[in-house]
Amino acid sequence: MIKDADRWGLVSKNIYNKIFLIIIILCSLSFFELKGIGKADRIIQLLGVGLIFFFILLYTIYGERNQFVKLSFANPMYLLFLGIFISTLGCAYFKNQPIHVTIYQQRHTYFLLFYFLLPYLYPEKEWLIKVVIYMALTAALVYIAQYFAYPARITEAKMFVDRGTLRINLPGFPFIYLGFFLAMDYFFRTSKMFYGLVTIILLITGLLSGFRSVLALFVGLTCVNLLIGSYVKNRLLIIFVCVILGMAGYFAFQGIIDEMRTSAERETSQGEDYIRVKAGYYYLDEMNKNKMSYISGYGEPSDRSSYGHETSAVSLSYGYYLSDVGIIGTYYKFGLLFCVTMLFILLKLLFYRHSTELRFMKFYIIMQLVLITIGFFFSEGGEGAVILSILLYLTDIERSKSISHA
Repeated sequence: MIKDADRWGLVSKNIYNKIFLIIIILCSLSFFELKGIGKADRIIQLLGVGLIFFFILLYTIYGERNQFVKLSFANPMYLLFLGIFISTLGCAYFKNQPIHVTIYQQRHTYFLLFYFLLPYLYPEKEWLIKVVIYMALTAALVYIAQYFAYPARITEAKMFVDRGTLRINLPGFPFIYLGFFLAMDYFFRTSKMFYGLVTIILLITGLLSGFRSVLALFVGLTCVNLLIGSYVKNRLLIIFVCVILGMAGYFAFQGIIDEMRTSAERETSQGEDYIRVKAGYYYLDEMNKNKMSYISGYGEPSDRSSYGHETSAVSLSYGYYLSDVGIIGTYYKFGLLFCVTMLFILLKLLFYRHSTELRFMKFYIIMQLVLITIGFFFSEGGEGAVILSILLYLTDIERSKSISHA
């Protein structure tokens, strides 16, 4: 179908492929749950998954796969799907949730198939990097617009006031995190003002969101990159600008920053009484009731089953949310095989020798590993699977290039 692609598969000349790719990514984001379509988020996610299945089938029969890019992560991805399948059976056995309900409920995991679709779409590395940064920028602008428009609604995403700010559970935060490290790294490397401006916008979004750990990692990893990055241009000038912007940012957002610091001190003083710690112990203790669940997991809970009602009741009564305990929540739902394989993939990405162009990926992986016990490990929305697929595919492009030049 894409006869005009160059033999290396790095020049995608078919505009329709790019449109399909962007639509699938937007479906994984539920189109940011914009007002008027946000309540159809489940249908939109199913549409995205359906498009992935359809195009894989279509290209398998009629198209040509990029033979240059070898999918070196195919086997680990198969193991992830095996883990998901085992957890589906565990959910039926331990929690009596019908298999078809679980298959529907875990729809976001099927976006992992995006990895297998990318070689058929032939997206070039540079174009994918642009997609990441523009998706991050779009998500940030939607967040900022909703923040200042509140109580009027632009998006149907859940929002509440906490830590001195309006916190919005907007789909797209994984892109914001990845986009921040991409823009920051490219700004340090090229000194282009576009990347500097994007970095500031994404940092402001991180401040407004009230995520203390994310903000700390933004600042910490930026300092590390600035101090040890051998390719950083105008180091002294950038340090001076960062100090000035940091001081201006503190005075501009002093109320939010002070509230986050007070909240952090209060939660640290709680020790084992901290809600996330108690939630982690609770879900691990639940798994202890059925030893085999350590291997299979309990599956994805649905509001159409007693298992889902039980999980919701625990969350509402005690504040024990599966999404708040990171890898423990993922382990509780998808079991040992899925978690071990996901850790293997993240570590393999971290230690692979990427080119300077893809150095930003390592900062994102470090962030994921640092926050592994409190969240962001595997996003409940499909965007987490899409981002992982993009990172793996970009790595495969470089790996295939290095092999061909060996």
